[in-house]
Amino acid sequence: GIMKRNIIKGVTFVAVFFFSLFLIGEVMNQGNTDMTAEMPGAGLPVVSIEFNQNLINTMYGYTDKREEAFMRDSLTPVGSDRRIAFVIDTYGEEIEAVSYEVRSMDGERLIEGGLIETEEAGEDKKRCVIQLKDLIEEGEEYAFVVIINMAYGTNCYYYTRIIQNEDHYEKEKLEFVTWFHTITMARGDGEEIKKYMESNAEGDNTTFHKVNIHSSLRQVMWDELEVERVAEPEIYLKELTSQTGSFLLKYMVQEGRGKQAERYFVEEYYRVRYTPDRMYLLDYERTMDQIFKAEASSINLDKITLGIGSADFTMEESEGGNILSFVNGNRLFVYNTVDNKLAQVFSFYDDDHWDNRTTNRNSLIRILEVEDSGNLMFLVGGYMNRGLHEGKTGIAVYYYNSVVNTIEEQIFIPCGKSEDILQKDLEKMAYLNNNGHVYFQLESSLYDVDLVNKSYEIVVSGIAEDGFRISESGSMIVWQKENEKYASSTLLRMNLNNGRIMEITGRAGDYILPMGFIGEDLIYGLTGRTDVIRDDTGTVLFPVYRVIIQNESGDILKVYQKENCYVTDSVIEENQITLNRVTKTEEGEFVPLPDDQITGSEEVESTTNTIVTAPIDLYKTIVQIRMKTQPDIRSLKVLTPKEVLYEGGRELRLEEMPTAECYYVYGPYGIAAVTAEPAKAIQLAYEISGSVVDGGGNYIWKKGTKFVRNQIMAIEGQKGSEEESSLAVCLDTILQFEGISRKTQGLLDQNEGVATILKNSLREVSVLDLTGCTLDTVLYYLDQDIPVLAMLAEEAMLITGFNEQQIVLMDPETGTLSKRGISDAREMFAETGNRFLTYVRRQEN
Repeated sequence: GIMKRNIIKGVTFVAVFFFSLFLIGEVMNQGNTDMTAEMPGAGLPVVSIEFNQNLINTMYGYTDKREEAFMRDSLTPVGSDRRIAFVIDTYGEEIEAVSYEVRSMDGERLIEGGLIETEEAGEDKKRCVIQLKDLIEEGEEYAFVVIINMAYGTNCYYYTRIIQNEDHYEKEKLEFVTWFHTITMARGDGEEIKKYMESNAEGDNTTFHKVNIHSSLRQVMWDELEVERVAEPEIYLKELTSQTGSFLLKYMVQEGRGKQAERYFVEEYYRVRYTPDRMYLLDYERTMDQIFKAEASSINLDKITLGIGSADFTMEESEGGNILSFVNGNRLFVYNTVDNKLAQVFSFYDDDHWDNRTTNRNSLIRILEVEDSGNLMFLVGGYMNRGLHEGKTGIAVYYYNSVVNTIEEQIFIPCGKSEDILQKDLEKMAYLNNNGHVYFQLESSLYDVDLVNKSYEIVVSGIAEDGFRISESGSMIVWQKENEKYASSTLLRMNLNNGRIMEITGRAGDYILPMGFIGEDLIYGLTGRTDVIRDDTGTVLFPVYRVIIQNESGDILKVYQKENCYVTDSVIEENQITLNRVTKTEEGEFVPLPDDQITGSEEVESTTNTIVTAPIDLYKTIVQIRMKTQPDIRSLKVLTPKEVLYEGGRELRLEEMPTAECYYVYGPYGIAAVTAEPAKAIQLAYEISGSVVDGGGNYIWKKGTKFVRNQIMAIEGQKGSEEESSLAVCLDTILQFEGISRKTQGLLDQNEGVATILKNSLREVSVLDLTGCTLDTVLYYLDQDIPVLAMLAEEAMLITGFNEQQIVLMDPETGTLSKRGISDAREMFAETGNRFLTYVRRQEN
């Protein structure tokens, strides 16, 4: 009996053992399949405005509310009937309800809102029509928000700006743009558009990557390249004035057939002017970027061919150069030259996910670290097109494991500002040190995020613009301890790899300014406190008597100091610094000296794999990566990693620090710069035909109609008494014009700055120091009925009017209004440094 029982026991044990093995195996396999997954597809609807038989201003959804002042992607004109119609592409998702809001541009004031009826408009499409009440002021911009409640419980938000205007001819302007675009796509000789082009020697006809109004007609007509559009273009109306309009078209083209077909992203920018006689093309620019195919055909001998596109893209390599990682078309690739593996590590779009939501490129990828093993750390910053955080704006940090071919999110940091501002910040800096800390700058604060503990600290906040510098590798940073650009006596230099901070000062009574880095060596300048000159408008001359190059250990490598020679500006390129210099005359005035150069001691590192361009007949110029070795492509393996799933959340919310007043420059493709200095912002906007907006969404400056003529009739000649300076008379006149009676001489005698006097007297305006702006840019303010204060060497005047030939000056010395030829005036102001001061009235909220 015992024997039999043991056999049964044994059999049972074996059965249980095998069953357990089977179970463990199943669970383990189960584990493997369930622990990784493909990134889920996009799930949010898309909204487009119906305008003149076109769908324009496509809006992508956000799953949280955004700050309206920064949601400036498009402008929707509203006719006198105040009707807005839009179409929702649901992509098959169920919608519970649709509502809308009209708000002031800063988002503070809700003007109207409510639920909207929807009607069916074809498969997976719904149409909505709203009749706005009579509450919006003509010519004012407002934020327009569409809110869609999804059946699965999420709320999605969509943003555009609206403006109601009489006769801005937006229909005619749009018709011209779509006509011009159709001609360029129509394989003809383009004779019809010839008269709108300005083909000349400035045009570059060697590349399709960038084509503009100065290129040849053949180049605009795609020359020999046979391309066809894959779908209708997305049309965005960016800006509108009575005469001009700016439009951006985004579309995809294909060249070649079948397996050989190549696809390209194309963006086309138009700035047009309407006159009753004809249309004018003021600006035209088209960019074209090939979508890289991760396959053997893209690699030939020792080159990876990326095709038509920019040679200015991110490429990083491991220490020996065997692992090569690059970003192209908003996708991240890594090539292991030893194992011959090419992986498409991260992308929102691929062959199975190819609708507008996934190809909408509104984020950037920064490679943080490339390991010799082929593993990567990288971040994706901006708008999340799909996946776990779809519809959010933020920073996601990922780890790519090349052995098991997976990516795993380390942390997600949601951000309140718009994705273009976030990308501008991340372009400046994003650095990972060896202890798993990521450093990045958001506006004027520097954050240190610990990936291991999912925590963060703020290293420094309130950083002064230009008072903060980063080394090329990103591992060294320096900032002014006092955060005063022209009044700091100490620098703090930090090594992000070990967290060590070193203090740097000059002699007692010196101010100090960081100028930049050569390699990891810091360059800074010293000036005597008493030498810093601030004029009445607040313009600063910061004459540096000594330039120092110092290494990380604190050893001084070079000193540049010459008798009666001061450095006022510097440009660093690779291993050389160019210094702009002045000298002081006996009268105490500064006059320019010729530039001088210093060479740094650090050789700038070069990579073993290099980016090159090559001429190829049909395609003109293409971009390639030349590798240090020639791989055997017959054994090439192409990988697409899966994403590791994890329990719990890895979201880290940062406290947003208060920021100083900033000016946002918008150009053809969205945000072009963010700066604390209005003059810098306006001069840049003038050059790129853009606009400048403050943090509340108010226009500070706008390239619009050609300023033809205007005079502020309310301002007449004013002569001061003996005791009054011309500056006091000008200030009194401005205040009087704004309805305030005040004598300012006493305040000036107490050394109060002009800007301060105006700020304290006029509560409803933003005062702008426009020193350095040309006369032509400041005519914008006269066009808006705002006088401009101009400071000459000995006296101040007010500009109160202009036409195409002359400007009108109110001169306190004579107490009269006088005319001055515009080119003479340009010269006169330029000689004294174009010192202008003016203001804008803030929108009533």
